[in-house]
Amino acid sequence: MKHYRVVKNQEAIFAVDFLLHWVPKESDSLSELVYLLKHRLSFPVWKFYVDQFIHFHSQNRSSQLATALVPVPGSKPGKTAYHTQYFTQAWQELSQVDVMNCLRSEPEHLEQKELSLAERGQTQMSFLEDFTTQIGQYDRIILIDDIVTSGHTLQASLMALKPHLKPGCLIEIKALLSRDKI
Repeated sequence: MKHYRVVKNQEAIFAVDFLLHWVPKESDSLSELVYLLKHRLSFPVWKFYVDQFIHFHSQNRSSQLATALVPVPGSKPGKTAYHTQYFTQAWQELSQVDVMNCLRSEPEHLEQKELSLAERGQTQMSFLEDFTTQIGQYDRIILIDDIVTSGHTLQASLMALKPHLKPGCLIEIKALLSRDKI
């Protein structure tokens, strides 16, 4: 069974493919796995799950397209989203596609954990202009996130990215985990 959820962005609807659905406090073993994945040194674990993810979603017919992975940046300015970077790096090693770190987070608030859904919706992303020429060379962009909760960070990433893509560019969104909405 294919796992996905929907993120709406302006007039478009995007499916977010994910491997696992996490309901905090309902599954102790999955909660433990999530905390393990959040550790800065967990690259081998990410690599294992990315391999599973790619095999799970291997029916993708667009693999012949010029493809770039775009990781969603961390929620704090200057903070590296290690787990998203691990996911992206493992995907790149398994599929030999390019990675473009072309988005920058510009959050209204420095900490997202304690924010309401409305406050999380104020997330802002910007496209780094240095990548304008490069991004136009791709027919397919895979936006990578680690855990999707509300979908607001993905919406902000899409808004920053879409104006710079060539017409007809296919956008896919992949995440390892989908967490119940807060």
